[in-house]
Amino acid sequence: MNKRILQVVTEHEAVGRGRVLVVDDDAFNRDLMDRRLTREGFVAVAVADGQAALDLLDVQPFDLVLLDLIMPGIDGRAVLEAIRATRSAAELPVIMLTSMDDGESIAECFRVGANDYVTKPFKVGALVARLDTHIARNRAETALKQAHEELERRVEQRTLALRQANAELIEAQNILAEALEAIDDGFVLWDANDRLVACNQRYRQLFGDAAAEVVQGARFRDLMRLQATTGLIVDARGRVEQWLAETIDRHANPGIPFEEALADGKWVRITESRSANGRVVGLYTDITEIKRREAALKEFAETNRQLAAAVNATSSAVLITDPRQPDNPIVFANPAFTAMTGWPVEEVIGRNRKILAGPQTDMNELVKLEVAIRQRRSAKAELCLHARDGRPFWAEVSASPIRDNDGVVSNWVIIQSDITARRETEEALFQSQKMEVIGQLSGGMAHDFNNLLTIVLGNLEFALGNEALRDEEIIGQLKVAMDAGRRGAELAKRMLAFARRQTVTPKITDLGRTVEGLRELLRRSLGSEYTIQTETEDDVWPVLVDRGQLENAILNLAVNARDAMPGGGSLTIDVANRRLDCATDVGGQPIPTGEYVCVGVSDTGHGMDPEVARQAVQPFFTTKEPGKGTGLGLSMVYGFLSQFGGYLSLESTPGRGTRIELWLPRKEAELDRESTESASEPSGGHERVLLVDDEPDVRAVAALQLKRLGYEVVEADDAHQALVLLDDGESFDLLITDIALPGGMSGIDLAVAARTRKSDVPVLYVSGYADAGPEPGVNADKSTQFLAKPYDGALLADAVRRALGDG
Repeated sequence: MNKRILQVVTEHEAVGRGRVLVVDDDAFNRDLMDRRLTREGFVAVAVADGQAALDLLDVQPFDLVLLDLIMPGIDGRAVLEAIRATRSAAELPVIMLTSMDDGESIAECFRVGANDYVTKPFKVGALVARLDTHIARNRAETALKQAHEELERRVEQRTLALRQANAELIEAQNILAEALEAIDDGFVLWDANDRLVACNQRYRQLFGDAAAEVVQGARFRDLMRLQATTGLIVDARGRVEQWLAETIDRHANPGIPFEEALADGKWVRITESRSANGRVVGLYTDITEIKRREAALKEFAETNRQLAAAVNATSSAVLITDPRQPDNPIVFANPAFTAMTGWPVEEVIGRNRKILAGPQTDMNELVKLEVAIRQRRSAKAELCLHARDGRPFWAEVSASPIRDNDGVVSNWVIIQSDITARRETEEALFQSQKMEVIGQLSGGMAHDFNNLLTIVLGNLEFALGNEALRDEEIIGQLKVAMDAGRRGAELAKRMLAFARRQTVTPKITDLGRTVEGLRELLRRSLGSEYTIQTETEDDVWPVLVDRGQLENAILNLAVNARDAMPGGGSLTIDVANRRLDCATDVGGQPIPTGEYVCVGVSDTGHGMDPEVARQAVQPFFTTKEPGKGTGLGLSMVYGFLSQFGGYLSLESTPGRGTRIELWLPRKEAELDRESTESASEPSGGHERVLLVDDEPDVRAVAALQLKRLGYEVVEADDAHQALVLLDDGESFDLLITDIALPGGMSGIDLAVAARTRKSDVPVLYVSGYADAGPEPGVNADKSTQFLAKPYDGALLADAVRRALGDG
């Protein structure tokens, strides 16, 4: 929210019912209106003529104008026309005041844009009601318009993303079609209306001689009936309608995989899942061999020795339960079960397998598994189980029934495979993908923010450079706004760094000077209730680091420390040279032996227990309440240190505070001392410049800056318009172009095309992305320069002279 909007919102909150501008040449009426409106809770500002009203509207926000129709000089109708022509006040509600019931004049005012009129004399209550109505309507319409504009922007972004996704989808469909035929399982896809979308040949083979009926658009119900009536499904024989109803119901609410016996003696396991768009994916896996193994196991059920020998040979945990006994107890467990869970075999015999459930076990998945067992169906589930000592682990659990000669389930075989490592890998991948998405979003937001800051800082610079400006208070406020804009630019830079769209600029740095330079910023950021101490060792070794990212990391740690001390406390930052030997960082990673500079950040806050401390650097982990933290701060600090060969350690005790240490390796180099020379005045010229930018306000600021430097400026809003100017014979000494341009032609493409027309034309690229310049080697000469947004007049002037060969 920029300063102007913030000012208006703050004033709306302060004035209550609204700010009203009263325009009336009669002093008595003005005074009367002022007092009456003030008494009703409005803030009223009264002026005597139309010109004064227009001047006031240019500098102050109002919610409504009460405008006298008949006035000397500029009458009410002319003032109304001027208001509607003014961009900042075009939507402002205007109520005309008249002492004459002149229908034609009033109708003319409505045609020009009046919202209402009141005939003098009037009742205060009626007037107040109209004021409330128009002010409320205008505020609502303004909010709706802003929301609509935001929606349009998001729709445009989504459209671009969908266009790219569509191209990728076509390619993926071609790959998918080949892949479907290559897999060993039958595959089928149904749309939301249960009509066939796609399937492979193995699925068609399930229909035997009727495979020709399996075509795109065929209904699920019809194909299932075809299988049942032709005798292809063993379970459907003699009960076609019942089997069909069960199959349709199961298809409508897909869940645990189920099995079907086929007429040719084969078995298939059918796994169906429904996506958010209503489509259903079916996978038909040939489990004939599995069934044969189960049959073989049943044959040897009476021979416990042979069964135990076979099961004990596997590395997976195996349980056999007896459903004929109450609570289906465990009657056999192999050694792998003991190794996996810590439960001795003799202690689990006779118990229910639910002894492995714990606080982190998904009860819904466990219930699904139990339902399948009660229904005598094979099932699989992935569950977080708990060993005897409480240690959680992930297991893939497969439950299969063992049937006797009469088809009655006599035992259940439950196989557990430890998949903890696989789950951890999947979770790491998921977190990485979330970080990538947030990075892309942050980069896009910072790019747009840089465009806005270019406009804000440029206009503030013009205002401060206006020699007619003498009001010291206004000058001070403008300087505060300029400082805020520059801090905004630093924020955008950090967002780009997080999104990996910001070029990292490591330099040899004195960490002691860096920390001392942050004292004032930390004091202002934390507040007066916090004591800040810095302790710096003499002759701190130099390190190689990006100073801006380091300052951001320290500030991040300081803010975390402040949140850990809600009632106030002490923050200490110390810098010292250290030699590390056999040390480890917060993640347990060994730190190479060597010389390091340590920056320690200590607080007197509530501290963390060991479990919280262990997870503190994981992305998205936070102990703050919802809405108070992202869980990204400490993980970003950890990642930043890794970029420069550094490490992070953390010590914390509940109730006694936390100490975080940043370790950066010593560099044998001279410190990069900052220059104290004052910047020279920006120099200009008289060359002819072609300025290309699709943002009108950004282009206007740049054009004004260039013109003030003496350049002749010709503007274009995209690459195609710029090329038309070049093709018409226009000659330019310099091309300044934004890199991201609409119309399918970027600024880099424009520069290449321009140089085919004039090979020696210099190019200055500008962009809201700090690393968005041309690839290395593309026109890599002194006449090709890059300038990151936001920029001020001095930076622009310097970049132009360098591009023209004077820098």
